[in-house]
Amino acid sequence: MPGKIFVNYRRDDSAAHALNVAQYLERTFGARNVFLDVDRMRAGQDFPSVLQDKLSACKVMIAVIGPTWLTLTNDDGTRRLNDPEDWVRLEIAHALKRNVAVIPVLVGGAMLPKKSDLPDDLQPLLQRHVATITTNGFRNEMAGLVRDIKAIPQPTSWTRISAISSGLAAVLLIGLTAIHYTAAPSSWPWVATGKAVEAFAKAAPDQDATRKTDPVAALQPGAGTTKFARDTLADGKDCAICPEMVVVPAGRFSMGSPQTEAGRNEDEVETKVTIAKPFAVSRFPITFSEWDSCVTGGGCNNYWPADGESGRGNRPVINVNLADARAYIEWLSKKTGRPYRLLTEAEREYITRAGTTTPFWWGKTVTHDMASYDGQARSATSENYEKTLPVQSFAPNPWGLYNVHGNVWDWTEDCWNDSNTGNPGNGTARTSGDCDRRVTKGGSWYLESGTLRSAFRNWNKVSDRSGSISFRVARDITP
Repeated sequence: MPGKIFVNYRRDDSAAHALNVAQYLERTFGARNVFLDVDRMRAGQDFPSVLQDKLSACKVMIAVIGPTWLTLTNDDGTRRLNDPEDWVRLEIAHALKRNVAVIPVLVGGAMLPKKSDLPDDLQPLLQRHVATITTNGFRNEMAGLVRDIKAIPQPTSWTRISAISSGLAAVLLIGLTAIHYTAAPSSWPWVATGKAVEAFAKAAPDQDATRKTDPVAALQPGAGTTKFARDTLADGKDCAICPEMVVVPAGRFSMGSPQTEAGRNEDEVETKVTIAKPFAVSRFPITFSEWDSCVTGGGCNNYWPADGESGRGNRPVINVNLADARAYIEWLSKKTGRPYRLLTEAEREYITRAGTTTPFWWGKTVTHDMASYDGQARSATSENYEKTLPVQSFAPNPWGLYNVHGNVWDWTEDCWNDSNTGNPGNGTARTSGDCDRRVTKGGSWYLESGTLRSAFRNWNKVSDRSGSISFRVARDITP
């Protein structure tokens, strides 16, 4: 099990700030690997036992200190930090005793405490490297903090949004500032080189022999066709302002990743999945233009999501939560009389692979000529990378689908479960598990390359509106 990031804070001092920082870290290391008691504890759980378990899994701690961290008192007027049973003190002392790499982080104008301000078991904190986070410099300072965490020697590689390598530990974060999505004019290479496209186009053959005889599959999905089965309009659209759809074939594939795949995570257990019938999926993530048509058409709850300075038009719509995505689907279904829906987790991985078995549809590695990712790290030299790109950027996969790796995450219908184990194996959504969280797939412009892998699994709360999450639509087709 990989180590976790433990977010330690005083609620009276910095609860809201700590939550904001935890969300920043989740986008880098994955929500499963960031523990924040205000939002990770469930009713009925034993508080001390859970905290002890989380602390024991950690080997790095970042102690972020807010302006009232030192001075808050108990009801009897004694300073909390002097209380041997104070949880903030206990957590830091535990990490220091275990020789965890502790990084104090100062926020809200706080100053590093003096030695005389601290009880004996916390005084080693003053011997550690200190970081400062401010409101104006939040983005770059947090990026620097993340780089410092990653630079701590690890026994294995950093592999995912939700995986800090074994040996990484707790991050104590007290009183931080909000996340801001900023962007500047784009200068991305949007299309892969001709040589790369030629190499990528050699996709593995379909894995399902039924495609050879199925009359609907004979429409040659995967060759970029947008001609549907007989219940659809020409050119892959059910209306002029509807998303362009592509038919993908029936088939079988291995969901998850083999033990030998670089960056593999424990939850990517290989599971055989059969997609019994072809279905249609949007060639691109839903765009701002398509969303805005929904709003002007009386749908989408009249919600105009912010574009985070990325731009609208043919950029993927962002800052939409699960309910927002469903509102668009409801409007689209009503308008066309067709049963649109979200993709399932299995379907999203299936369309990403497009018959291939490598981590990315084109092979084993990724470069910035192939997909949009790692904007957070690249922003150290340029802000041009801190935004989404037009949905037609880069080369399409063998089934004619764009940006299946990177640019934006896609919502799926599946409730979150901690592993592929238990997936029904027939392409349907998992409706049991933690349904307050849903699986998101595909990676994004914001995070590192390992999160773009076909098998990579992530989750978001159903209420999350993020500058890196969008969605595609799907629908079943009638022969």
